[in-house]
This record gives sequence, structure tokens and C-alpha cells, in this order.
Amino acid sequence: MTLDSTTLFTREYQLQTMMGPNCLRILDELLARVDLPPGARVLDLGCGMGLTSMALAKGYGCTVTAADLWIPAEDNARRFAEAGLADRVTAVHCEARALPFEPESFDAVVSIDAWHYFAADSAYLSAHLLPLLRPGGCLVVGIPGLRRPFERIPDDLRPYWVDGMNFCTLSWWRELWLQCTGLTVRHAFDMRCHEQAWNEWLESDNEHAKTDVVMMDMEGGRYFATHGLIGEKLAW
Repeated sequence: MTLDSTTLFTREYQLQTMMGPNCLRILDELLARVDLPPGARVLDLGCGMGLTSMALAKGYGCTVTAADLWIPAEDNARRFAEAGLADRVTAVHCEARALPFEPESFDAVVSIDAWHYFAADSAYLSAHLLPLLRPGGCLVVGIPGLRRPFERIPDDLRPYWVDGMNFCTLSWWRELWLQCTGLTVRHAFDMRCHEQAWNEWLESDNEHAKTDVVMMDMEGGRYFATHGLIGEKLAW
């Protein structure tokens, strides 16, 4: 499905609720490669302030579980109610390695700008996530990462580098997913919207965006990319 989710919300509202590069741009580019069934049950994992969750419900017609660790569920529930989506988006506060859902609860799992915080090991998919997907269900992930691997962190990037943030290359993530025997990798690509999504985030008054303005000016397109990964749970 081709959709411009940025038309669903005012620019002011997007700037107030972004927590990183414009997640709506990333969501749309990913879902252009996915056929979600009508009324798909979607887990939005690491949903932040729920912008992608609302887009999934309002623009894509999904029934959404919006899960996040950092944002209180009651805050997101209030936003969803104010948007008239309380019956289609459910806010949940949980940790990505302790997901409180029944097996095969979802037709799809979507994760934008959060996956690198909790899923950078080979066991995560098989132990924590794939059991929640129905057979044939899809995993749709947008991840900030690197254009090429480093032997060591470049000196000009070091002031902004945080240990454990797991910025990796596309090939690194693809190989990690290929280690999971219950998952087929359908797409692995660097996203076209990377620059636009970042530029829109840098317009925000968010304190982290203000720091990122300096970092991205220094980076100058040399190091960072946004990776798209789409997988499908095997039906056996």
C-alpha cells in the first residue's frame, strides 16, 4: 500500500510527538513493500509517543497494540483517545524482552527507531518475538545504522557515540536475521527517506534533536543510514 502518513497529522503535532527521525516517513517506505491484511492485528514495538501507532490505525486500517518502555501507557492512551482512536489502538507499558502477549497474537510486528536498543542478538527473535506472530506474519523494522563498518570509531564521531546503542551495518543486521531458522528475510535495504526523515526531526524543539543538529552537521552524510528489514515467519 502506498500512503503518505504525514498528511494524517499537522506538522506541529508531528514535531511534538517525534522521538527521532520522522517515523512516519520510515513507516510508509517500509509498508510500501508489505501487504497487510484488512484489519491486521499489529504490535507497534517501541512506539514512543504513539505517532506510528495512530498512523497504522488511521491510515492503514490496523488494530494496534502500542507498546513502549519509556512512555507511560496512560499518556499514550490519552493521546489515542484525543485522536478518536481509543477503540483501535491499545497502549501497553512493557519491556521488549518481557512481552505480555499470547502466542500468535499478531499478524505483523512493526518497530521504528527502537529495534537496535533490544534486539541486537541472535536469540531475541526466536525467544521473544516470533512466537507472538501468526505463521506467515511479517516483521517490519526501520533501524538507524551505519553505511559501512568501523575498525574503530572515527575521532569526529566519538563525542556523539554512546556505548550500547548498536549502530550496525545493513549486512550485519541481515546476517543476524538469517540466523533465525523460523524467519525468512524478504527485504533488506537502505531507506530512501533517510535524509528527509532526519531533516524533519532536526526541526523539532526536542532537546535530543538539538544535540543531533550538531552531530548531523558534523557527520555530513558520511556515516549514518536508515536500514529497512522485512521478514516473514515461516508457516511450519
